[in-house]
Amino acid sequence: MRYQTVSDFYISCSDIQQNGFPIEDTEVLESVKDIAVYLDGYTYHASKENQRFLTDMQRRMAIAESGDKTTWTLTWDDLELFDQWQKDIISLDHGRFRNTIQAFQRTLHWPTYKSELIEARNSMERLLWQLAHPIETDKNKLKIALFFALFQDTLARPSFTNEEAETILAMTSLIDPDHEVAEKAKGDFYMLSEVIGESSLYDARILIKLRNLDLKSTIQLKEIPATGLDKDEWQHIWRIYNLLQKYCDVRFYNADAEHDPSESHTREDEEVFNYFDPELHSVVALLIQNNVPFNHEGSYFLENEKGLVAEAAIGFSNVRIVIRPLSDLDREAFENAGYTVVEPGDFNLKMIGL
Repeated sequence: MRYQTVSDFYISCSDIQQNGFPIEDTEVLESVKDIAVYLDGYTYHASKENQRFLTDMQRRMAIAESGDKTTWTLTWDDLELFDQWQKDIISLDHGRFRNTIQAFQRTLHWPTYKSELIEARNSMERLLWQLAHPIETDKNKLKIALFFALFQDTLARPSFTNEEAETILAMTSLIDPDHEVAEKAKGDFYMLSEVIGESSLYDARILIKLRNLDLKSTIQLKEIPATGLDKDEWQHIWRIYNLLQKYCDVRFYNADAEHDPSESHTREDEEVFNYFDPELHSVVALLIQNNVPFNHEGSYFLENEKGLVAEAAIGFSNVRIVIRPLSDLDREAFENAGYTVVEPGDFNLKMIGL
């Protein structure tokens, strides 16, 4: 993978049984992907002081691209909703979308691809659904597609031809919420899922073709405000991404001008900034300009004979200094090991002997 990262939990399959009998088909077993589960808190991942969202997204995309793993991101609110049997914002509203649900119930898609996912109330229940269906098949994708397709106030409004869908996904055209294709009889058109409304953090365009439930999606991330992310929107995007990560084109806001690197930087140096949150760019630039060695992939690990103990964004073993531990527990572990935790704005080269 392109990034070093350690999940909070790691789920792997030891064996699979079907109808009480073990599955021994090697090809089937190899299709089962491990799941790296992350439990993120708003304070340490999306607040004004700790804007880690972009780095988190890049790392989780790299895991999904590895081919043998996938990810699932949970927040503390997700766990509370699960504990209280409560619904989150992307839980299907059967009242609002009643007409579309009834329309799909009259199609062949319903008996074939209806699943427990439709009734899942929150992200933890969706993870349990994923665990109950570990074998990678096209049928799982179609079940996810049906879930998103149900989020339309009126079936096929808006809807788009194949050509129009490409421009929608490319983010090169605005969406008319009342747009409808002229020819609907064969179902050869794409519908826009209304699973989530407008967001200041991202523009999510999720399209499903009525005829065969072909699923395509693009998530365009917007500029991250200096004040931090809206907590609800930050949680919404992870809930959507959990389901779409294998079927989605995630596009990042172009923030090249934010860190103002010196003209002497190489292209490789420029790419390093993508691995660090914006608040750390000044530190990264200082280290690069002075040829200070550090992990360019945005992680510093503290390990002992038992394995990983803690993680921070930047660290220096020789002087026992770290910048931005990932959590209070990581901070405590570093401090117990004799490290000094330094804020990005307080760092200077004298601290590392230069």
